[in-house]
Amino acid sequence: MRQRRIAGANWYFEESELQDRAFDPDRIEERLVLLRKFRRWLEERGIELHTWDMVDPSDPDVEYVLLFDWCRYHDKKFGKALRKIPFNKRVLVMIEPATMNMELHYLPFYRRLFSKIFTYHQRLLDRHPEYIPINNPMFGADSDAPAYLSRPDFQLPYSERKLLVTVASHRWSFNPLANFRSREKVFAYFDRHFPNDFDLWGRYWGQPLNIFERIFHPRQFQTCRGELPLNVEAKLALYSRYRFCLCFENETNDPGFITDRITDPFCSRCVPVYWGPLSITDHVPPECFINYRDFKGPQELALFLKNMPRERYEAYVEAMEKFVKSERMHFFTTNYMFETIYNYLFKQDVPGDASRSSLRAFA
Repeated sequence: MRQRRIAGANWYFEESELQDRAFDPDRIEERLVLLRKFRRWLEERGIELHTWDMVDPSDPDVEYVLLFDWCRYHDKKFGKALRKIPFNKRVLVMIEPATMNMELHYLPFYRRLFSKIFTYHQRLLDRHPEYIPINNPMFGADSDAPAYLSRPDFQLPYSERKLLVTVASHRWSFNPLANFRSREKVFAYFDRHFPNDFDLWGRYWGQPLNIFERIFHPRQFQTCRGELPLNVEAKLALYSRYRFCLCFENETNDPGFITDRITDPFCSRCVPVYWGPLSITDHVPPECFINYRDFKGPQELALFLKNMPRERYEAYVEAMEKFVKSERMHFFTTNYMFETIYNYLFKQDVPGDASRSSLRAFA
């Protein structure tokens, strides 16, 4: 009889994160915070989770090894270690969009290395019925989201909030579906025309990312305020100082790619101006956010934000609070993600096909 139930995991681990150090409570990176929560969640159900170097895949007690995303670089570096894991124990959890990980989305070779695949990507799910649908969760606030609404330090009055902020990194991609250039143009408009009303936070701004920028120099932003600490608390505290935030997904044409860009601001009563997939209203009521697709460009958006009556802003906030406290918010939580993985892989009284069918009903 099996004495222990064990799983291994890897999520772009560096050397300092192996030997279970990824679960150190002092690590504040969002992906590690999520894994730490997943470990506690599984422990409550009798399953141990360790970094993949701490498990022996040939051990019958080791049920699965979960790889959160996989790319060409990691296949080159860790491919031999991956192939030593029995095929039926290799599980892929796809979180990143194609704009950030083109090989995994466009080259079936990498996905064929895994026996089971979880993904939010609707087109892949349509082409591969054997894939399991999963959400792209809030990395930090999720189940604590309603608690943030009652925190005094997050309840800055309307009159003391600055107009607009965005938290995004300077990015570049070969992928024509990437939204990086388009969103940078919007940021540049507010930087140029509303420098006293707009703040830009994020990494790599002003740094050249490709040969074109090395020759002609990247755009410089006078409103760039620097980087934020890599934790959700800092991001939510920042949002609480603004009325609106520009929340643009890295990719806007994938119907399944909806991230915490839209849900994090809800916790801070900061109304998101969201640019993402058309399917967003299937998951979030339209009265909770401002849809950038409704505007011809940043000029029209700026006029709308600058002239919005306080009553309309407060109506958005009221709708956001109602949504955060509702059952529909569960789709965006890490618990939803954990339940999906657990029900399909570990819950012994749920057959695999039945579990997959029930999950697809929520996709």
